[in-house]
Amino acid sequence: MSSIYQKIGKRVREERKLRNLSMVELGERAKLVASFISQIERGDRKLSVASLEKIAIALGLAPWELIKDVPAKSSVSPESSIALLLKNQPAHRKMLILKTLKFIFRNLRGV
Repeated sequence: MSSIYQKIGKRVREERKLRNLSMVELGERAKLVASFISQIERGDRKLSVASLEKIAIALGLAPWELIKDVPAKSSVSPESSIALLLKNQPAHRKMLILKTLKFIFRNLRGV
């Protein structure tokens, strides 16, 4: 398969993992099957503009962000990564995470 599909697939995988999503979860959000997501990530499958758009929206991105050359990990700040991880958590879990972070920061002051 063409290297453009491999680059897009790599980008999809990076963005999916950054959001802590499984292929099944991404597939459900994009209304695509997990095996199709897997083939895209490996660069084994050509994807249509419609599929690219579905995947991008499911990841909270614009479609062009999946085809740009900048690697995903270098373009995302730690703050954005934390926000992405929290985004899909229920309110009670967010509160637990907040309490945990406050506890950690209180105890790190002397370190």
